[in-house]
Amino acid sequence: MLLAADMTKNLDCSSRIRVQTVSSSDAGGGQWGPVKTADHECPWWCMRLDSYNDPAVVLGGVVHWLMHIGDSFLKTDAAGEYILTYDVNTATVGSIDLPNLEGSSSSGSKLASSPDGKLSFIAVDQLLVSIWVLSTGGSWARHAVVDMEMEATLVLGPWEEERGIKLASFGEQRSGVVLLRLLGVDQLLYGIDMETKSKTFQTLDVDELTGVPYDYTRWTSHLGCPP
Repeated sequence: MLLAADMTKNLDCSSRIRVQTVSSSDAGGGQWGPVKTADHECPWWCMRLDSYNDPAVVLGGVVHWLMHIGDSFLKTDAAGEYILTYDVNTATVGSIDLPNLEGSSSSGSKLASSPDGKLSFIAVDQLLVSIWVLSTGGSWARHAVVDMEMEATLVLGPWEEERGIKLASFGEQRSGVVLLRLLGVDQLLYGIDMETKSKTFQTLDVDELTGVPYDYTRWTSHLGCPP
């Protein structure tokens, strides 16, 4: 199934989602279906001009977007991020609360799919990467915490004041690998296998605009993941 979605912000702290789908198995021979709309009451901060959403993660007919407040406003416990959902089968909008990060200050986050097809949330706090998985009952469980302190010590000089991680891509069901980079080290990519929790690295030619390796298949094969 191919899905196209558009979100419009309204002045009354609501958003309208318009969705069209097409499937090769449709009786219409692959024609786009009718436009379906659904309204959603979003937090007050989603009206800010620089609020944004990440690319969607689609699991079991449900579309998930991680919504961010933007850089012009300080992220707090009351404002910052939440997960917006759209169920393709029922044409309904919902939301999912984020896991309790227990006082950590997330400097980056992404949604992902676990290798067994469950929604995952990846959060970065300085040199720690936390991976959470949403259970079928709707509660979050911390799957892994990966410390990149040793890797940072090996490649960064003691004079480097900025020590942190930037997520280069989120894990997806095909590979189950989270790609990340250390701040200040552009040509070295690290991979975390979401299933085994192991980490590795490889020096690759990197697209300067996206930070994602050109040869993604070779990277996932290097980690022992199916291409």
